[in-house]
Amino acid sequence: MFSPPMDRGTLPGTAPGGADRRKTTDIAFSWLLLLRWGAVVCQLLLITAIYFLFRIELPFLIISAIIVFQAVSNLVFAAFKKKKKWLDRMLIAGMFMDVLLLTLLLFYTGGPMNPFTSLYLVHIVIASIILRPKMAWLLLLFTVSCYAALFQLPDQTGAAPFPLGRPAPVPLCHAPTATAPARMQIHLQGMLLAFALTAVFIVFFVSKIQQSLNRYQETVASLRDEKNRSERLASLATLSAGAAHELSTPLSLIAVVAGEMYRTLLHHGDDELVQDARLIRQQVEICKEILYHMTADAGQPMGEQPAIIRLPGLLDELEQDFPSDRLRIVNKVGAMVIQAPPRTMKRALSSLVKNALDAGGDREVRLTCFREAHHLAFLVEDSGIGMDEKTLARATEPFFSTKKPGQGMGLGLFLARSVGERYGGGLHLASDPGAGTRATLYFALDRILPADS
Repeated sequence: MFSPPMDRGTLPGTAPGGADRRKTTDIAFSWLLLLRWGAVVCQLLLITAIYFLFRIELPFLIISAIIVFQAVSNLVFAAFKKKKKWLDRMLIAGMFMDVLLLTLLLFYTGGPMNPFTSLYLVHIVIASIILRPKMAWLLLLFTVSCYAALFQLPDQTGAAPFPLGRPAPVPLCHAPTATAPARMQIHLQGMLLAFALTAVFIVFFVSKIQQSLNRYQETVASLRDEKNRSERLASLATLSAGAAHELSTPLSLIAVVAGEMYRTLLHHGDDELVQDARLIRQQVEICKEILYHMTADAGQPMGEQPAIIRLPGLLDELEQDFPSDRLRIVNKVGAMVIQAPPRTMKRALSSLVKNALDAGGDREVRLTCFREAHHLAFLVEDSGIGMDEKTLARATEPFFSTKKPGQGMGLGLFLARSVGERYGGGLHLASDPGAGTRATLYFALDRILPADS
């Protein structure tokens, strides 16, 4: 039901890196297109150099067809680049296709004798960096298989560079011959083995390094988010403290004057003015309560110290504050006792229940208190319309609210999360559009249990 986060600042159940993964894939695909265009240009230059400098005859028609196919496929990939949901598949397809096209080029230009078999490693390295580990290993197996296939495919016509003034076909070596003795064959097979071992090391270590870098980037992003939350929290605390300081003096003066008026009017027997004086005092108390809530919403309760809280009593108070026919409370921890700021704790739970009641319409809201592993958790469930991904991602931000103006400040979930994190826990939100929302406020037991427990 509930799984606390493994590291601070990461809520359980969130999907890490979804948008980042798409952005990374987009960047990688753009560079893959540039690499493929570079390969086309380099292949054309190499063929020209081989023919005019080394005077070696090549099957130009077949090679040209392979290069043209690669260029056309690049144009097709570029045209479909805007289809964001296909980027992952096109990236994988492009890399496997490049290995296959390189194998065909090698087959028609010398087979395993071609010194450019080392270009296979370029695809291996790129796959280790931009593909998921499983796909990188799969591409490794495919590449080694293609390299090994060069030894098994039928020979092409073989000859040496021209000695008689005309270009000669490129030499191949698939079986021992006069131009390819057994030692050369063993050497080429050793190159295949060395290539396979090198590729395995590359994929293993590059993948591990890439995973470490990704974890480091996630940690940095988490710390940056936590820093931003702390800065917003500090701003809210400063605002609340300033408001409390500025308003406390006039409110106290109004309370004193209203008290004097009340006592004086009681002696004169003017009931109407007595009621007005009593109303003034009541409104002053309301203003003081609002000031307290402002500081509590900012995560800075006004001097409230942790105190012993009996959970059955806390749950009873919540049940009295909300309609009994709409709130169902389930206590699975019995008469458990914790130590925390009472008003802040109640305020955080009340915010979750109130949000659930507002979202659930006339349907029942369920509050379950339970203990799991090293955490105490309060699960609030409603049957409302739920939240989409964007709303769920921003739900705990301060001043973010989907309610109409005047119905909320968007601080309830932010308060609950701040209180949870202050005691080694946090707030976990899960929602399915049309199926309601589940909010779990949890605390580390070693932070809230009394010292004598």
